Amino acid sequence: MKFLVEIVRATKEKVGPDFPLDVRLSGTEYEPGGIMIEDTLELAKALEKLGIDVLHLSGGNQHRRFNTNAPPSMPLGNNVWAAEAVKKVVHIPVIASGSITTQSLLKKYSKAAREILSPWVGLYLLTPTGHRRQKKGGLRI
Repeated sequence: MKFLVEIVRATKEKVGPDFPLDVRLSGTEYEPGGIMIEDTLELAKALEKLGIDVLHLSGGNQHRRFNTNAPPSMPLGNNVWAAEAVKKVVHIPVIASGSITTQSLLKKYSKAAREILSPWVGLYLLTPTGHRRQKKGGLRI
């Protein structure tokens, strides 16, 4: 956690508060001894305090590529649960990865469909126009 926090601090210092910054995290590594959701929740809160604008949740690690590159046998929206958990502890937009390819899938997998974003919406938030509108409260998600 310390290394990522140092990188975020240095980046925000370099680019300033008006430059949108997104951090992608594993909700869990799906592996014993790996990053667990509790670790991610603490990190998400710390990143929000540092001024991160958007969090992007994925899952898995490079040891078990099964979860980093979801095969057809894996359910769609397999990381939504982690994004929902993170959204409960932060006030910034949260993006869920995991084969969420349509708005109907987003609604199907998320009770809080307006809170958990698809990567498509997240990309808009990171554009200068989307970032300014979100900061001013004019972007309805």
